[in-house]
Formats: sequence, C-alpha cells, structure tokens
Amino acid sequence: MSSIGIFKRIVPFVVALVIGLFIASFFVDLTPRPFTFRSTRQHRCRDFERLYMEQRERNARLQQENDMLRQNPITLKHTEPWDAPDLYVPPPPKAPRGR
Repeated sequence: MSSIGIFKRIVPFVVALVIGLFIASFFVDLTPRPFTFRSTRQHRCRDFERLYMEQRERNARLQQENDMLRQNPITLKHTEPWDAPDLYVPPPPKAPRGR
C-alpha cells in the first residue's frame, strides 16, 4: 500500500474522532478527574456505621419499653359507664331509595 492509501484511510478516521469528541464534550466532561474513591468509601462507611448505631440504640430502647410494658401491663377498663345518653348518638337511619 502506498503512503497516499494510508493517508486516505487515517485522515477520515482522525477527522471523525475529533468531531465525535467535540460533540461529546457538550454532554460529557472529558477532562480526567482525580480519583477520590478512598475518602468516599470512608464517608459511606461512617454513615452506615452511624445509621447502624442509631438503629441499634432505637431497638434497645424499644425492647426496654416492651419489657417494661410486659412487667407492668396497662388495664384498659373504662372508668366511666357508657350508659350516658349524650356520649353515644346512633347514626341516622338511611332513607329508602325511590325508584
């Protein structure tokens, strides 16, 4: 293959690559960024650890309240009689549908 044949094949490829990178630069940041995976992992680990400890404390507090309620049950008996006329008013009867 002559040098002109290689030139004819390489130039369109380079031109297409440059145009593609130019168009992609509008949508994607093409500059390399420094890798900061380690600090992100540490923050994520701390966040998960904090959430775990909060959930564990909440579970311990709820378990303690549950044990306390089991030891001292609350009686749910009514202290007032429900015979008073003003406390309970029955709903009005439904009117019959006219056909």
